[in-house]
Amino acid sequence: AWAVVLDGQVAFLGAHGMADRTTGRLVDPVNSVFRIASVSKVFTAAAVAKMVANDQLDLDDDLCQMWPWLSARLGDSDPLSLRQLLTHSSGLEDRLLGMFCAQVDDVQPMGEYLRERLPRRTTQAGIGTRYSNHGFALAGLAVAESSGMSFDEAVRSLLFEPIGMSSSSFAQPLPASLLTRLARAYGSSGDEPFALDWRNTPPAGAMVTSAEDMGRFLQDFLSSDSRLGESAVDLLTNRHFSGHPEIPGLTLALQEQHLAGQRALVHAGGSSGYRSLFVAIPKSR
Repeated sequence: AWAVVLDGQVAFLGAHGMADRTTGRLVDPVNSVFRIASVSKVFTAAAVAKMVANDQLDLDDDLCQMWPWLSARLGDSDPLSLRQLLTHSSGLEDRLLGMFCAQVDDVQPMGEYLRERLPRRTTQAGIGTRYSNHGFALAGLAVAESSGMSFDEAVRSLLFEPIGMSSSSFAQPLPASLLTRLARAYGSSGDEPFALDWRNTPPAGAMVTSAEDMGRFLQDFLSSDSRLGESAVDLLTNRHFSGHPEIPGLTLALQEQHLAGQRALVHAGGSSGYRSLFVAIPKSR
């Protein structure tokens, strides 16, 4: 399923394929929802950006001051900031073992999991990038604790409800209203869908959404009157890290690329048979 936004307007929604081979349900760009894996990080960054714009968070505050346990977990006393986490420049290692659960009942509370399992920092912060799911989970924990809500509730309040994304959620387990609409992923042969996995790091990859909702987000993201707010959009579109001024870098979550001679902001994702791609070209909307 796909959504295309041109000049700030949703110009095209489309879909093809089978959402559920057992029932014969077809994929639909409005009613079908998909797991978008690491494209979830775009929305975690957007939630942080909106809270920063509202003076509820600061990109450069030392998170070790917020959480005394963090320095011990990192194995050093150097500062750690949201800007570093959202540009993958924190120096954190990453690990897949233990990040996924086969059963949703085995998912730990995010704060508990990160206190036990956050990887150590093995590279000096700010000198390069190393992709970190756990870094984004830590950013999501900051959103949750600063808002006084669960991460899923905070993103719904900050982003989904204002933008009208009624088919989007970070909840684990998924609400029944979305689970029945989930497009299941299948291998190249066989009629059994891939088993669903669940995450101890939901801000890094647990979101489900529809093509229609993604179109709404892109429309808002590229609008001159965004519900995110001008300051939050600026944070999401301006460069925050690069290895060198003359090569592409990162905004918050989004990677700069050159596409057809224009600056594009890109994020991809993949997990358990799902593939996702987010591309925004701010200059041409």
